[in-house]
Amino acid sequence: QDNDQLEGQINTLMSVGVRQKLEAELINGDGGPGEILGFKKQATAAGITTGKPADRIGAALTDLKAEGWNPNVIVMNPRDWFAIESERAEDGDGQYVIGTPRDPAPPSLWGTPVVVTNGMPQGEALILDTSVAALLDRQEVTVEASRHDGDNFRRNMVTILAELRAGLAVFAPTATRLVTLAGTPTP
Repeated sequence: QDNDQLEGQINTLMSVGVRQKLEAELINGDGGPGEILGFKKQATAAGITTGKPADRIGAALTDLKAEGWNPNVIVMNPRDWFAIESERAEDGDGQYVIGTPRDPAPPSLWGTPVVVTNGMPQGEALILDTSVAALLDRQEVTVEASRHDGDNFRRNMVTILAELRAGLAVFAPTATRLVTLAGTPTP
């Protein structure tokens, strides 16, 4: 209460942390009682074992389209995206395949936008038709502080709680693909 600026900074940091945790759960969540079953656990394995990462993603996009889906987003780890983005032509001129460091192309592959996030594990990419998934947003992030927790009052401490209520509904898991970007996919 003594410093409004500090309160605002704490609210911002806690809100960002909660949203990052939600993002990680939406991608990697294991499910279970009261937990989110993430996209990775629901996605169909692409099963593509050859080719460069961009080619594997292209093959998975084609597979989804051939099955009647409209894949409209690719989710990748920043390191994997950089590996694709910094790839150079093999013809000896050393030119970048996608854009240049001075004038980079927007993140997309095969005409599909790429969302780059640390929430996606390195070595894999998710391809989604988002029209068959929904973020169930029950409550925005709230941040509360209290001195009425345990012996906080006596010890002059404050407990801070940041939370939100959300879920994920994937109506057609077959509209998603999990692509292993190198080596052989794990079952």
